Amino acid sequence: MPNTNSEYNDYIKTWKAGERMNAKGTQDFIVEDLLFVKTQAMIYAPTGHIKTFTSRDVVCHVATGLDFNGKKVKQTNVLYVAAEGADEFEKRLIAWEDYYGISTRDHLEFVDVPLQLHDEGHMRFVRKWLIAHNGGLVVFDTAEKCTIGTDENAPTQVNLRVNAPLERIKQETGATTLLVHHQGTGKYPRPRGCTAWETPNDTLMRVQTTFLDWQTRNTPIESVLQIEKQRGMPPFGLKFKPIRVDVPRYHEDATTLILLPQGMADVKAQSERKQSKRKQMRKIPYLFRLVALLEKRGDLTAKEVADVLHDGKLTTAKPALSKAKGKTIVNVGGKWGVRASDVVPQTAQPETTDAGVRELAGVA
Repeated sequence: MPNTNSEYNDYIKTWKAGERMNAKGTQDFIVEDLLFVKTQAMIYAPTGHIKTFTSRDVVCHVATGLDFNGKKVKQTNVLYVAAEGADEFEKRLIAWEDYYGISTRDHLEFVDVPLQLHDEGHMRFVRKWLIAHNGGLVVFDTAEKCTIGTDENAPTQVNLRVNAPLERIKQETGATTLLVHHQGTGKYPRPRGCTAWETPNDTLMRVQTTFLDWQTRNTPIESVLQIEKQRGMPPFGLKFKPIRVDVPRYHEDATTLILLPQGMADVKAQSERKQSKRKQMRKIPYLFRLVALLEKRGDLTAKEVADVLHDGKLTTAKPALSKAKGKTIVNVGGKWGVRASDVVPQTAQPETTDAGVRELAGVA
């Protein structure tokens, strides 16, 4: 935040309880359940998963006031920073206008220059535009093009060069900011870079697209906008069907995609699967401890194994198996032991030694 001697303190003011809420006691929205007034939001997706089409669809509905897939919209002026593919963006705008039969030009303007979030001159232009046009939403597409020179894996840089300028736009103009970003390459989907990209957002949305051909990604058949984080609300999703349309007003051979609303999408099951996976992952450290203890003592009772795994339900009828440290935890005649994972289980009657392995099963 600016210090007490800063010239930027003009936009700092105090509030009393209820002053920022509407008559119904809730924060004013731009798009119902998706975008709220004076908040920070992000849409992210892997390359080729039509995240720009989705963000364009959102802003066109905001600029015209049309409902967005069953969600109410409050019309406001929008500034869209098309930092990459400005020609394609204009074609997509024209296609959307022709399909819906309504113009966006009175309430939507776009910039074809990659304005830098850390450049005060660029941000001054954005703030002045929002104030002069009473703008309610500004979109930066993409984060990569608008943060050149920023180490996306360094939280301090991301906070100072990305989040601080976005916060100032929000506080000084009252507008909502929407950042379009790429998805990381990790096992679980999240915005690319450090966690500072993710945590400041009031709204975090991910686009997941299904393709007829996953290799070429040129025939999308379904797209889901998943609202993964919305303060005070559980996750939910909106489903769309991408269709290809001609854009003769732009060029006689031009075509592009339009997203047709298909209602709500079920993302609860996926959320539950993630939680289940996390619970399984939390047991891994205990399995390593179990292997170490077995190697030290030779064998354990079922109760002792259950204590190590923090699972009181484990019994001799439910033996455990783990590949931890190249070892397999096994049950032999009611006793627990450890052996090398590449040893083939014996089918003969159990012996009194560790070599007499009888039974293998899954982790409790």
